[in-house]
Amino acid sequence: MDVRVWLGVYRNMGGRREIPLTIVSIKDLKQPGFILKFFQIAMLIATILVARLGKAGQPLSFHKTSVDADALGRGVTIAYLIISPVLLIGYVLGEIGNQRRKMEFIFNAVGAFLLILSGSIAIDFWRTVGLAPIFVEPSLWERFRAEYTSSAHNEKNAGLCLGCLSILTGFLYLADAVFGYRLGGITKKPLQQSHGQLINTK
Repeated sequence: MDVRVWLGVYRNMGGRREIPLTIVSIKDLKQPGFILKFFQIAMLIATILVARLGKAGQPLSFHKTSVDADALGRGVTIAYLIISPVLLIGYVLGEIGNQRRKMEFIFNAVGAFLLILSGSIAIDFWRTVGLAPIFVEPSLWERFRAEYTSSAHNEKNAGLCLGCLSILTGFLYLADAVFGYRLGGITKKPLQQSHGQLINTK
């Protein structure tokens, strides 16, 4: 027997309470896009926590010398932490029309590009922090190493972790976009939407 999820929304109209119900099959929720949304949200939360607390409890920048790069990383992470739950709610409500599939594909593709870009910028910046020149005197190298093996070294590791989290999250969105294109059928005809049932109670 097919297991179904019943979602009811109560409204009062003229003294009568109407309950429009939308039926969503559990089979419809077993889609790669629906499952990947939970991993995406978890990775976005982890990325935001590292960006907020990664520098010994202080905010960590995606790029210290570029305000635009830092704003890009923070902006896209926070934006998709809002977009992903909204798309997840769309799955639960059963809105699986062709237009929504196309919109979700665009969101996933753009998010994958921006997250991978911001993560790459962060790694490119933080990997150079603490690097010594190739030809240096031993005494200069010792001073250089002593300067960057304490707080700066820990900050560098946190920055690299921030970039890796952003890139991994971007690949999750890329996988979601690929599954949505190949399995979601955005090029096919719109799927027939399930009709809700209306129950009237006094």
